[in-house]
Amino acid sequence: MLTGRNTHWVSGGISVTDETISINKTNTKIDMNNNDKLKTWLRKNPNRSTLSANATDIACAGKPQLEKWVIELGGDPEMIYNTEYTKTSASTPVTTPVATPVASTEVSDAERIKILQDMFGSSSDNLDTDKVEQIVRSVMDTEILPTIDQLKDDVKELAPLASTLKEIADIMKTKTSARLPVATAVASGNNPMLEKVAPYYTAGETCCVPVCISAPPSYGKSYSVEILGKQYETFVQHGCNGSEDEFASLQGGFQPDSKTGGWKVVDGKLAQAVRSASEGNNTLFFFDEAFRMHSETAENLLQFLAPQPDEDGDDVYQLYTKHSDGSNLELLQCKADKLHIICATNLCEIEPPEALMSRFLIKHVQYETKMIEYISESVAKKFGIANPTNLAKLYAKAMGESRKMRANGQILLPLCIRTLKRACMVAKDATDESVREWIRDESMDAMLMWNSDTGDVTEDSVAGVRELAKILS
Repeated sequence: MLTGRNTHWVSGGISVTDETISINKTNTKIDMNNNDKLKTWLRKNPNRSTLSANATDIACAGKPQLEKWVIELGGDPEMIYNTEYTKTSASTPVTTPVATPVASTEVSDAERIKILQDMFGSSSDNLDTDKVEQIVRSVMDTEILPTIDQLKDDVKELAPLASTLKEIADIMKTKTSARLPVATAVASGNNPMLEKVAPYYTAGETCCVPVCISAPPSYGKSYSVEILGKQYETFVQHGCNGSEDEFASLQGGFQPDSKTGGWKVVDGKLAQAVRSASEGNNTLFFFDEAFRMHSETAENLLQFLAPQPDEDGDDVYQLYTKHSDGSNLELLQCKADKLHIICATNLCEIEPPEALMSRFLIKHVQYETKMIEYISESVAKKFGIANPTNLAKLYAKAMGESRKMRANGQILLPLCIRTLKRACMVAKDATDESVREWIRDESMDAMLMWNSDTGDVTEDSVAGVRELAKILS
């Protein structure tokens, strides 16, 4: 039995705007605290996309902010607190709260009946109520409310995946251009880096926790972050180098001024990012090879990476620059929702300071041959290489074997995606045979080990390189 109250019928479909929908189901009470009830109500509200908040914001928000969002969507927090959320199975009526304001066109009762008669091809005044229920359920499931099965299956373990997929669907539906590159890359399933970081980064919204992502060398970390950076108005990248003056260079310093013959103060990369964010631009700052950061740089960043509330209660980043008014250094401030920070790194012999690691959510992406096939094929297609699938399979196999040889000390360097990209650019023609030929004949000298006493390459490394060449033949 399906019932509704204050249902508005419009030409071409049905829209339900009132508070309750009753369906014959057996229900089991689910214990929730008030915050969980507010979050569940917000996630299930079909108008959530109108909020300036994504699923991650909702998951991280406290009670005052959750209540504010509920009220913005026309809900009553007190009513939600008194609601018993249930899991449904069969045959006992259960009432589910709904708040879905939908614009509609008022029609008369006679017009409503006529619409239903036309729908079922009947000239009789007696309508088939089972068919009416079927149509109403179909419209609600696809246009207005989540399905009962979706409500039942939305357990906490699947919530992050469901939120990610929902955001991708919202992005593609609304055609928000800034997020399309991210949504497309994540939806393809071929970019594990973006899949892990995308839920935490939406330009202009609060980033609950910055992410540091690790993966094997040349695994597409920087490329993935660059795709993420396309949704921001400003994207600034710093390659960590371990120099003692690294933090000073991030702040800025003096440079010769060719116009005046004197000196001028210029912003470093971090100062550029904070200044851009302070001017209201959505900004992403990228620390590449973060584990190679100098220890003093890491120590100086600890305070910066912990934004503090300003007089309005908004979290802000603060950075002193090398500019001054004659007596004091300039202090730049920007709101945390305008400046997002992300790191990427190889897992190498360097162990970063624990305090720095605690500032980031660490995400590891492990090597997988299938993933290298996806990435290799993507590179080959980008450069218009014929038969990219065959090239990708052979290269992924050779790259996997080269990693084993490197781990065993047989060769100095393994094959990487940069080598493939270079080969696609300089091969004599755009065929997979030519690309593989260039890799075999031109690029493998860098992989050879040598005897430090004689300067001669070792026979073992020569044998390893020949084995890799055979795979690419």
